[in-house]
Amino acid sequence: MNKSDVCSRFKKIYKMVSTQYQQVIRVFQSDNSGEYVNGPMQEFMQSYGIRHQTSNSYSPQQNGLTERKNRQLLEVVRASLFGMNVPLEYWGEAVKSTAYLINRNSSRVIEFQNPLQQLHNLISVLLLPNLEPRVFGCVMYVHNLKPQRSKLDPRAKRCIFIRFGVGIDKNNEENRESGNILERARPNRDTTPAVVPGADASQSPTTTEPSRPSR
Repeated sequence: MNKSDVCSRFKKIYKMVSTQYQQVIRVFQSDNSGEYVNGPMQEFMQSYGIRHQTSNSYSPQQNGLTERKNRQLLEVVRASLFGMNVPLEYWGEAVKSTAYLINRNSSRVIEFQNPLQQLHNLISVLLLPNLEPRVFGCVMYVHNLKPQRSKLDPRAKRCIFIRFGVGIDKNNEENRESGNILERARPNRDTTPAVVPGADASQSPTTTEPSRPSR
């Protein structure tokens, strides 16, 4: 994601909040970075009556909540990548995995509830089953589907876990230079036991197949 994509991503978030939570964004607070104060972004917020509040230049303390949350995410991401020897190119997947777990961990600030529970207490949203927690970068064995193997091929691929997939309703593969990112839906509990137990078609784990070392 580039900074030039901020406006298009914000439009998607605005539509998602309106559709899934029946709420509208009234105030948007950010720093004075160019991606927030450019023409398209300002035009979109003005067209929907969104008030844009900005902090002063070189004053991160005025945006303290965002800065603290960003620091928490980056600290966990660094520990996950370095602790499990995962290539840095998967930092985006590490951020998604970290955010998924943080939103489901209890906090003293909100009376030992997790952020997801607090959200459900405030507004009515569709409940999705939680996946069993997994250690980022741990070894997993993913079922090798019949159309992708012959009679003598192994029935499972050795992979490493990189993120929790949400909204997966079919099998999907994405090729990367260092390997394959596999998103496996679980149609029933008897076909793919190697995937996270309890996962269903609405949420599935994502793994990446490590590349073989060169000889």
